[in-house]
Amino acid sequence: MLSQDRNPNTNGAKIILGLEGKTGANLEAIAASVAEGRIKALVVLGEDPTEFGITVEQLKKLPSFITMNILRNAATAHATAILPSAAYAEKRGSMINGRGRLQRLNRAVRLPGQAREIGRSCAISCRNLPAVMVSARSRMCFVKWRNRFRHWQA
Repeated sequence: MLSQDRNPNTNGAKIILGLEGKTGANLEAIAASVAEGRIKALVVLGEDPTEFGITVEQLKKLPSFITMNILRNAATAHATAILPSAAYAEKRGSMINGRGRLQRLNRAVRLPGQAREIGRSCAISCRNLPAVMVSARSRMCFVKWRNRFRHWQA
């Protein structure tokens, strides 16, 4: 018996982060801003931006392109920094299952080398940024990154 919702955890992320609207609704605008040169720095977590309309040539032109992933992809060769990430079996957390219930996940294996969970890497990065309050929540970290690097925005 398969659930019609092929990505139920998206609903959980929307609830936790307070997001509304269609998932990925800003991807076209981000790709256009990169193409126009208005975006000077791009941080990509667990995705390949070339699959969302950003070309390799555009990535090469970015002064700063940081990616955090578990595998190489078309974009990683052009990153200014690559941060090793944790795969699903290497991290603990929670998800919303197909029935809309919160389900706990436990780590099955240890992280290799210097790999970290994305949320932990964000929290560590935020420690060095000036902020009124330091939060381990990824959303808060992204707000701090955006504010810290506001001068890169057109």
